[in-house]
Amino acid sequence: MKFEDAKVGVKVFNEEFPEEVGEIMEIGNDYIHILMPGNSPSNPLTIHPSDLKDFKLAEPAPIKWVEPKTWDEFRKTGLFMFVNTILHAFGWALVVDVEYDKEKQIETGPVTNCYPARVKFRGFSEDDQSEMHERIGIYLADNADDLKEDTKL
Repeated sequence: MKFEDAKVGVKVFNEEFPEEVGEIMEIGNDYIHILMPGNSPSNPLTIHPSDLKDFKLAEPAPIKWVEPKTWDEFRKTGLFMFVNTILHAFGWALVVDVEYDKEKQIETGPVTNCYPARVKFRGFSEDDQSEMHERIGIYLADNADDLKEDTKL
């Protein structure tokens, strides 16, 4: 097994004892803690990273298919408004609740709730749409490599 493949939660076994499957608990610069059968979490097997060569993955390494994001992150990308542009055609929108200072006319806190709603308005102003396109462009530029890698899964 290679050090790059060592991740917390990955199940491994030593080639000498294939029936004893352990789970990587912690990874440091010069140690790896593995919870093996018969060991307690307070007394795991401790090995040096170079000793990983004696271990194999007990199951395929997990592929991270879903990476949860916050509504605030989603809004920052411009994609929230893009989705609402489509929903507006059907009289719907995703609505967010945020703390708002009416005097300063600025948001003062994160999204506290998000829900679908029927709406009477359609579309956004030209300035808002321009900002949305700029945000989406920045998001694509910043994440192009990751998006390309995602297509290989």
